Amino acid sequence: MTYILNNKGYEVIALHNGEEVLDHIKTDHPDLVILDVMLPDADGRDICTEIKLNTKPKTCL
Repeated sequence: MTYILNNKGYEVIALHNGEEVLDHIKTDHPDLVILDVMLPDADGRDICTEIKLNTKPKTCL
């Protein structure tokens, strides 16, 4: 997936565990998140739920 999206001109950041994903989302606010259901330390569905529960608005610069 990373290879395909990079070749289409998208900036891709591939992370390998749930904790990294949540930390990255909190700091960088990506436009799109693609999750695997089976991560080494988490279930992608649980991460999705956590993302949906985060109701803090993005800060505008």
